[in-house]
Amino acid sequence: MLKSLDIFCDIIDNFGDIGFVYRLAKEIKRKEKDARVRVFLNDAETFSKINKNIIIGKKIQIIEDITYYDMTIMSSEDYKKAGSSEVAIEAYGCDIPEVYLENSSEELKIVINIEYLTAEGWAKEYHLQSSYINVKGVKKYFYMPGFENWSGGLIIDNQVPVIDRVEFFNKVISSHSEKFFPVNSDLVVDKDTFVGTIFSYEYNFQNFLDTLENFDKKIILLIFGDMSKNGFLITKNIKALKNTKIIFMDYVEQNLYDEILNNSDFNFVRGEESFSRAIVSRVPFLWHAYCQEEKEHLNKVKGFLSFLKDKTPVDFYEKYSKITYNYNCRTENHYNLEEEDFSDFFENFEKEKKAFEYISDYVKKNGNLADKLLCFLKEKLSENDF
Repeated sequence: MLKSLDIFCDIIDNFGDIGFVYRLAKEIKRKEKDARVRVFLNDAETFSKINKNIIIGKKIQIIEDITYYDMTIMSSEDYKKAGSSEVAIEAYGCDIPEVYLENSSEELKIVINIEYLTAEGWAKEYHLQSSYINVKGVKKYFYMPGFENWSGGLIIDNQVPVIDRVEFFNKVISSHSEKFFPVNSDLVVDKDTFVGTIFSYEYNFQNFLDTLENFDKKIILLIFGDMSKNGFLITKNIKALKNTKIIFMDYVEQNLYDEILNNSDFNFVRGEESFSRAIVSRVPFLWHAYCQEEKEHLNKVKGFLSFLKDKTPVDFYEKYSKITYNYNCRTENHYNLEEEDFSDFFENFEKEKKAFEYISDYVKKNGNLADKLLCFLKEKLSENDF
């Protein structure tokens, strides 16, 4: 039985880091109702954008039976009062403060370092490897989220389909739209409307819009995040679109964003958190990886594409891998116009949906990250070798 668990989160990449931690904390608490679950974070303002219950500037607050600590205003005495838990998780390599470790006494047993999601080959050898830290008797284990059975899996939380998709999207648009183009356009979603979401890093979407304008459908795009918005504002024909309506969205809470992804026709996602949500959604998507020096991010892209290769039809894989690679092939983030051709993404769309549904079902069969992590922790805690 798990008694207590702390998660440490260093919010450095907008919503991805805290989005994953928030989701993980909720899943662990849902499965281990009697366990004390706490989250230590360094940016309450960013967190408040996806969780409206967070009060900025409050040192300690309890939401949904999870205790949140703002590390930026905690003193040594605060850490001493808080003490430690049986398990401490370093989310994405976030360093646990020394003052926490100094006050861990005999309580702390295991540290888990949850790494970034990747399908690269080295991850299999790294998963569940252990090392000691500078606290007597405490072991650290490296935990790799992933797609295959050997990995730590992805968080698979329960998602209930909306009853009326048309009503759902019209309500979302009326409640959360900030600005839209063309101005004075009809934003009503009907049963034939093709709805897509865009959440990206810096990118010029001119070619993408040109493709959509030649697509024989009424299209509404929901644009999330300032980087994505800027990528559309610089396009030359945003005010003269005919088939495509663009809606700039305000911040939405995590649960609502999940619902939007699950019920859209396609999603462009970025980073890791929305990438993992897109995978489990069963909806066609393109992923914009976080840009790293010397194109290191392309190793993650290649790893993901390698994972897809023997699980999807050859014609699908060839087209999709080319689009995905080109969409991510950059040495730095910028808004320069590239030459990507998005037409293949929308060609035979109904047929290609089946490939994404298969990928999603395959990943889900390989296990829920929260379940697999809890199983591992209980096994180690029961060994009594501390």
